[in-house]
Amino acid sequence: TNVGEESNIKPSDFVITSLPKVQQSKIYGKSTTTMSGGTNQIVKIVTTKDIADAKASTEKELKEKLTNTIKSEIDTNVKLLDSAVASSITSENVSVKVDDQVDNFNYKMKVKVDALTFSEEDFKSLLIEKAKGKIDQSKEIVSNNDEGVSYEVTGSNISGGTISLKGTFDGYIADKIDVNVLKNEIKGKSIRTATTKITAHTGVLSVDITTTPNFLRSIPLLGRRITIEFNYRSK
Repeated sequence: TNVGEESNIKPSDFVITSLPKVQQSKIYGKSTTTMSGGTNQIVKIVTTKDIADAKASTEKELKEKLTNTIKSEIDTNVKLLDSAVASSITSENVSVKVDDQVDNFNYKMKVKVDALTFSEEDFKSLLIEKAKGKIDQSKEIVSNNDEGVSYEVTGSNISGGTISLKGTFDGYIADKIDVNVLKNEIKGKSIRTATTKITAHTGVLSVDITTTPNFLRSIPLLGRRITIEFNYRSK
């Protein structure tokens, strides 16, 4: 069987193969003109799936562009998670119909994006407060700039303006040290004695004492002239 341009055959006789061979020479078909209409041209027809795919990809592209625009305009401390973004189509227009014969078509659409954001610092503070309630009163959460906050959206009601987050705080705890008590222990003491008293506290690894002027070899007698700073690190 010939297809395409090869089906445009010249005038011919056609054998009816379903007839017995003795009858095929007496009963047959005949064309008197060259057949036409056969072509090798590839024709593209718009399907329902083509239009559906175009709609989905257009909405996705517009949603991503709008979301990225929002992210670029908010403060670095304000977080916008992809799972807290919802889009809705406000208008759309397609330039073709199903079964139209075209190579390309346009799908125009307007999309509205609603998003919920939150302050990472506020969320971090909330996690720390929750953590404080779960540790022994003799301990405290300390910062060495290595702590981290991770979170995920567990639910959201974008139209209602609420978002549910599950978070984890990774930080460090240490024994509480009362600065005023420490000052009373070391005021008026020699640097060596003060160092010994401070390092006697659990968790203190090292002490660095400086005086002004630097030739002084003892701690001031007045507590208000003593400044104590803590530097924490993980073991």
